[in-house]
Amino acid sequence: MLKSYQFSMAVCSLSNLPDSQKILTDFSSIGHSSGTDTLCGIAYIFQNLHYLI
Repeated sequence: MLKSYQFSMAVCSLSNLPDSQKILTDFSSIGHSSGTDTLCGIAYIFQNLHYLI
């Protein structure tokens, strides 16, 4: 379980498996490019997780 004080609400909401439009809206609302940067980083980790284990 993600602790809300460690991550933004947008990141914590991912555990609820929201649809792609909700994910885009939540991360876009973070402001500037920080939300998009975070989302891209998460996607990169998931795509390359098999290399890390």
